[in-house]
Amino acid sequence: MDKRERVSAALAGEALDQVPVCLWRHWPGDDQRAADLAHCVSFWQGDYNWDICVVPSSPHFLLTGYGLVDVFEGDLRGERTVTKQPIKRSLDWTEIRPLDPSRGDLAKQVDTLKLLSRAVDFEQVPVVQVIYSPFTQALQMVGRDTLLRQMRTHRDRFMSGLTTLAESTVRLIDALRRMPLAGIYYVMDASQELLAESEYRSVALPFDRQVLTALPTLWWLTIGWMRGESVLFALGQELGLQALNWASSIRNQELTTVSSTIRSGMMAGLSHQQLHDATPSALNDTMRHVMSSTNGRRLILSCDGPVKVTTPLSNLYAVRDFVQPSVR
Repeated sequence: MDKRERVSAALAGEALDQVPVCLWRHWPGDDQRAADLAHCVSFWQGDYNWDICVVPSSPHFLLTGYGLVDVFEGDLRGERTVTKQPIKRSLDWTEIRPLDPSRGDLAKQVDTLKLLSRAVDFEQVPVVQVIYSPFTQALQMVGRDTLLRQMRTHRDRFMSGLTTLAESTVRLIDALRRMPLAGIYYVMDASQELLAESEYRSVALPFDRQVLTALPTLWWLTIGWMRGESVLFALGQELGLQALNWASSIRNQELTTVSSTIRSGMMAGLSHQQLHDATPSALNDTMRHVMSSTNGRRLILSCDGPVKVTTPLSNLYAVRDFVQPSVR
């Protein structure tokens, strides 16, 4: 099987030659320049031969055009700290406008993919671009407490902002339309500790639909990264995501439960903390348990989001070698 056949078969629950495997990470510092980021992703893919190549970005790349300023302060998962938020008053949500994808950090990400396509064969390797949902972008803009207050006290203004963020995201997708991507890795903050399911449905879900409906028909792989401890899996199902990745602690019992209640594939099996701290032998034990508890069906062996930048290389190779020995 080639990589596309393997991933497609896994998501459909069909017979496989081997379980597909995928890990990804942020590249702090290098993610500020298109050529450097493309080189890092190309190296990562070439060295580990993942079945899916996730193309990250600077974590707030969709928002710097609005005046958001961030800085890398050493977070081990590559996240950047926001030092200037563009939204101060609820009225500010009504004053932002959709961004031009030919300028700023949006153009930089388009350039990254163009450069990456010279080093990675997009026809042979399913490549997905990280895209943050409009609601997650709003959360990045103002933080949790301010978002909830503005959303509940000035709903019309907040919804105006989400409309703009969704339109800006759709414009970026349109700029990427001719790229031979497999799809997107869609980041959603859809968890009960942030919003009740009914509130997420009324506030955020319409904009998720708007973005996902705009994806080109030739893009065949949409992976939803649902962040939080009490993930609203039903929303991922409704949106028709081909695979779900979630950020809570991965446990075999949880995998068994999720696999029996969802129709989509699972991008799961390991936690980023375990991947960072465990030995290769311990990781192999965990992966054997994962395979046993899921029978390897509808599974892309992976981690709960980006791996830490200090993860031992031996552990990364252990994940790759579990399904297919890599060439080193």
